[in-house]
Amino acid sequence: MVVPDGLELAPACTVCRQPMTSAGGPLKGRWRADECCVPAGPGGTWYGPPRDPGGCTSCFGTRRHTLCLACYTVNCDGDHGDTCLACDGTGRRDCEACDGEGHLYNQFGEDEGLCPDPRCVAGRVPCEGCGGK
Repeated sequence: MVVPDGLELAPACTVCRQPMTSAGGPLKGRWRADECCVPAGPGGTWYGPPRDPGGCTSCFGTRRHTLCLACYTVNCDGDHGDTCLACDGTGRRDCEACDGEGHLYNQFGEDEGLCPDPRCVAGRVPCEGCGGK
């Protein structure tokens, strides 16, 4: 679990309920601490089946989890290195002209031909974020 300094959170193992200990040094990144395992219904009651925050693998009983502001994943370590977040390092992303389909379809779902974007191959185009690398 990623625990930003200053939140005074003490996560515990969901199996043995023992306090977790820190592993490694400080992480570099940006996170947002969001509420987790809190009542969401009217009047502060649970909406749905009862939950045990001590068994939650997102907040580990702290009722707060961290959201990476680079990839919007909970408990991400924030180390994205040189990986392009726009294409997840693949160098290609879905084509906007054909919505990643490779073909155009009308409102009735009928095929109207190939994608008009000359860069589009099977609904994917080179990523502009990393230049397709």
